[in-house]
Amino acid sequence: MFRRDLKSSTRFCFFIDGLDEYPGDSRDLLRVLENLTAFENVKVCVSSRPWEIFKQAFDTNIDRRLYLQELTRQDIEIYVYQTFEEDPNFIQARNHDSKYDELVSEIVELAQGVFLWVFLVVRSLLRGLTSADTFKIVQTRLRQLPTDLEDFFEHMLNSVDDVYQSQMARTFRVAQAAWAPLPLLLYSFVDDLEEDSDFALRLGVQTRSSQKATQSAKIKAGLKIKDREMTMEKRIDARSKGLLEISHQSTFSSQNKDLFLTKKVDFLHRTVSEFLIREDIQARFALKTTSAFIPEVVICHSILAILKLLPLDIGEVENIHLVSRLVEDFLYYAYKVEVQTKSKRSPWSPESWMILEML
Repeated sequence: MFRRDLKSSTRFCFFIDGLDEYPGDSRDLLRVLENLTAFENVKVCVSSRPWEIFKQAFDTNIDRRLYLQELTRQDIEIYVYQTFEEDPNFIQARNHDSKYDELVSEIVELAQGVFLWVFLVVRSLLRGLTSADTFKIVQTRLRQLPTDLEDFFEHMLNSVDDVYQSQMARTFRVAQAAWAPLPLLLYSFVDDLEEDSDFALRLGVQTRSSQKATQSAKIKAGLKIKDREMTMEKRIDARSKGLLEISHQSTFSSQNKDLFLTKKVDFLHRTVSEFLIREDIQARFALKTTSAFIPEVVICHSILAILKLLPLDIGEVENIHLVSRLVEDFLYYAYKVEVQTKSKRSPWSPESWMILEML
């Protein structure tokens, strides 16, 4: 059927990315491409790392070849130079030793056009400069970093302190289970639930009495939330080594003066999430968490804690949207747990449902 369509008068153009990521024999892939290009009405544009087998197949026609590292070289050089120039530790180090300028050209050479790799490497080197690393140490650090992105990601996971390994696994598993970036505040409750699995159920609901008392309680609760977020931001950085990042993603009314839950946790790049679903990485995370750890259950408990803690006036329109969204998320993850366990019995206690009905 497909070959018959190709023989029609219709013109086709296929874009195929990552030939080097094909899990089978690359020669089989090349035979498929050769068959495609045999049709006069078919054009194919492919991309790959410069493996020898692909260079032999596609490098014969210089006019139809593009090397990414040649196209992005100048942009990468500008980025590295400007980022270093904005760092006071780098400027101080360079003032004592002009060799630090050599780092720019060496990073550009090693990058092979991969901008994400450059971003991660520069950030890693700047961390070293905060410890007053000598040029030799910085250069050694650079040359020891893997140039392959997946190897680099694995290097970053391995560099997480042993004492954080369990929290790292829990954090990544929660991030992977999320259908969209979760609030930074939620991750602070993930940590609390590690200490006490019934933490969210024991937590009292934010009281709302007179307007004056409510305003005072709202301010105090808001400060506690900000403190939780600041603490969690440091923890995320320590246990993810930059593979998770904090961003502001306000999905609710801009009139919400408190701007609660605007800080979200997301993967640095889609390639990070793709790397983490590898079977060996998933097995590693499973070993570092207990068999009772179910990310969706933890997310539900954490959402419940947020609903109890947020000092919101439910009468305000923007807060109604916020609470509705949280309840919808709660029900979504509860449904996922029910599907996964293939059980009609709800894993949630009557108390948690009663609290949601009250809210």
